[in-house]
Amino acid sequence: MRGWVHWTPRVLGLLFTLFVAVFALDVFDGRRGLDLAVALGVHLTPAAMVLAATLAGWRWPVAGGLLFVLLGGGYVLLVGLDRPWSWYLAIPAPAAFIGALFLATPFLAPTRAAT
Repeated sequence: MRGWVHWTPRVLGLLFTLFVAVFALDVFDGRRGLDLAVALGVHLTPAAMVLAATLAGWRWPVAGGLLFVLLGGGYVLLVGLDRPWSWYLAIPAPAAFIGALFLATPFLAPTRAAT
């Protein structure tokens, strides 16, 4: 069971990073050069934040879990509570779920003490 509990939040974190990165593809609307590079960098910032949370969770599951929960909560604060419910199912709900999995990892799959 340790393998499943250990790998699920990490794989979901990487998949969620790719999902968020897909939203950066809208910058390819005729921009060129430096304008395209700046726009792509700005649009990929959320994906970089999700990747950073995943990498932190890879080494420190509790820290990664807290970062994912903070990212989901930050999204809700940024967009407000007056949006369609689908907005909250697409971004903050998966982030909170992955965060909960990271937070549960030490309790569901404790590591063996070194001897």
